[in-house]
Amino acid sequence: MRESKTLGILLRKTLLGNDDALLEFFTKDLGRVTLGVRKFGRSKKRMAEIDFFRLLEIEIFEGRNNKSLKDATCTQVFHGFEKNWRINKLGFEWLARLREILPEEKTAPNLFRMTHELFAGVKAEDADWLDLYFRVKILSYQGALPSSSKSEEEEILSFLEQNDFQTFEKNKSHLPAAEIPRIQKVLEKMEEVLY
Repeated sequence: MRESKTLGILLRKTLLGNDDALLEFFTKDLGRVTLGVRKFGRSKKRMAEIDFFRLLEIEIFEGRNNKSLKDATCTQVFHGFEKNWRINKLGFEWLARLREILPEEKTAPNLFRMTHELFAGVKAEDADWLDLYFRVKILSYQGALPSSSKSEEEEILSFLEQNDFQTFEKNKSHLPAAEIPRIQKVLEKMEEVLY
């Protein structure tokens, strides 16, 4: 039995009987992990603190058969998701995609860093661009992008990495709006390989 601390982003909240809960996090040090929480539903303060679109410092107690949440403190709120319904919905789609692709308790530090940076810098007006960026990064994480030759997919990923969401506002003119359908077509083609 031991305790550990890590940073995490809440992926899913499941309330159980007796006010207990199962909380699924994407963590920096453990990857995707599911933690049991006793009497979670009885504490309004705790339910408000442990919510979606926040970076949480979580303290984990590891027993013989399971892991439980000992404590959680919000270190950052991703306010961009509160701006409108569309970006909020997109954020929940991203959380669902992360739940699907992340194996249980396998670390993915680069993906965690990218997710944290993306969530911290999200702006409702850049939703389409951010979604493309996120989808290409996920496909890259899954190994769906070819690695041998400089392909169309790699060019798009390279462009999006060089002009990430934090500096994209200044550099939008480098990629004409007419290119968006081409990028979407490439993404659809890549996703066909996975699904």
